[in-house]
Amino acid sequence: MNFILHCVQADRAAPHFHFDEASSIEAVEKEMGSRFLDGESVFNVEVFDYYLPARPEHLDKAIDKLAVRSGDDSSFLDAYLIDGESRDGLISRLAPRWDGVFIHLVEKAPLELEVVVALVDAAITSAAQDTDYEASDQVAEFVSEHYAQMQAFVGETDAVKATDLIALLRRLGAQISDLSLLGETQCKAAVAAGLYPVTRMNLSVALGESTGLALDAMNAADDSVYRHVLANLDDYLDILQDDEVTVESPDAFVAVLGDVADAAEFAVRLVAVRAADSCEVADLTDLDDGAWGQVVSAGRFAPTVWNVSQFVSKFGVNEELIENLGTVNLTKAEEVEEEPRLGLAYALANSGALESTAAVRLLGQLDLADGLDPEHLSDVGLALLPTLLEKDLVPDAADTYALVSDRPFAFREEYFAASKQLASYVCELELSSDDLAQVMRSRRLTPTVKRAIADDVDFVTDRLSRQSVIAFCQWASKGNNVSVELLVKLAEAGAPAEHVLGLLEPHLPDIELGLLDQILLGLGDDYEPLTRTGHHRPRLKDRDGTEELLKALQSRNRVSSFGPAKLLGGIRVNMRH
Repeated sequence: MNFILHCVQADRAAPHFHFDEASSIEAVEKEMGSRFLDGESVFNVEVFDYYLPARPEHLDKAIDKLAVRSGDDSSFLDAYLIDGESRDGLISRLAPRWDGVFIHLVEKAPLELEVVVALVDAAITSAAQDTDYEASDQVAEFVSEHYAQMQAFVGETDAVKATDLIALLRRLGAQISDLSLLGETQCKAAVAAGLYPVTRMNLSVALGESTGLALDAMNAADDSVYRHVLANLDDYLDILQDDEVTVESPDAFVAVLGDVADAAEFAVRLVAVRAADSCEVADLTDLDDGAWGQVVSAGRFAPTVWNVSQFVSKFGVNEELIENLGTVNLTKAEEVEEEPRLGLAYALANSGALESTAAVRLLGQLDLADGLDPEHLSDVGLALLPTLLEKDLVPDAADTYALVSDRPFAFREEYFAASKQLASYVCELELSSDDLAQVMRSRRLTPTVKRAIADDVDFVTDRLSRQSVIAFCQWASKGNNVSVELLVKLAEAGAPAEHVLGLLEPHLPDIELGLLDQILLGLGDDYEPLTRTGHHRPRLKDRDGTEELLKALQSRNRVSSFGPAKLLGGIRVNMRH
């Protein structure tokens, strides 16, 4: 026989040698035995067609050789896959032996698509679990795209095989895009392994249509689905509709956020903000502090003094906290010791991040028995002093004012206006003559404060300047009486006569003549002649209060008479002599 002579005895493969009939192959085997089946001549398409369907074990050594050599030389394998009649059988025998079978079928075999699908199906069905198959993106994409056409995925099978199938799928890097296309057992295995993208359809299949998409509902229904979703939170959040919540039960909120933080910390805020309205973290310390910022940013924490103090002790008064503190009220201050409340108070006051009214509102909610010690306020915190003073949160005392005494008057005016006790200590303050002028002009300071200043002649005297004198006189002219002693100082400091004369009028009936003379001398040369008798005849401007002054001097035998000055105008005074 030619085949024996040219192929078996020569140990040469002839893939397309044609046998007249199948019995010829049997005859070769009988005559040549293992020399035929173990040699190169066995690599013939018709030989493989003969043995694969009924006696595939006769080809075990040949298929072992294919597994070794096909990575470098796949000529016979490709020839048989093109022309052979039992190619599924060959792949089923080859797949457990050859780790490159999937790469070859998908990327290299010169076959039609439907043939490749069938052969990959055969390879998957017969793959060995202990073989580390070569894979690639192309293989993963192919299996992911065509699994629904493969019996391995849609046919009946048992749980063990289904589990092995999904394990192989994972090793190949493939994924089930639509769970509904799988057989029931394969579907359960895929769900357990988490080998599917998170879509609404897949979650419906995995959980059952009656289970909602809230994370706590998933956790209660199927832990494997829950863990898979946690590993793919981006996809999960994308599929939620606007009216769907991430967490339904307030009781499960903290536990779910903890799981989310462990899986993907970035998603904590996104999950928290989309939870049911009733969900909030009662105690931040129940969560890892790495999640606090996102929970606070989402506004899903109970605004208790405890929570805020714990947060601030870790992260300070940061942007996430500020966004919420502007609109919430602190609660349960009584459950926190005084020291941490004070620490929180100074942190809030000194942060400078909160609008002043919000900061002071929050400070008031800390229920500090003795308020704040202004010595512990930074420059930023001291900017709140007027508002703190108004709310009785700092001592209303000279020592408090001293901390801001070098600030612009506009700020200090806010302080003065807020103070309830200023009248009791205003004359202890380091005020300049310019300050005194502005204080006396200010419409925001209470009359009692200005009266307290006016009643302390020494305090006023030390601060008199042209501006403060005028400001004092203008204040006094509005029905605010001043003492004779102060009038003396005002006159001596250059107070204009038109102001002094009006302020002097109530005192004329009983003022000591010596004090009156001091005032007149202070008014300057025009009024000095009135301090002595003689033949001189001074002329005065006809100002309000002038006649009353002259009448008083007349009653004291200093002035003889007075009347209009005919030529130059004013009042001519005749002194006694």
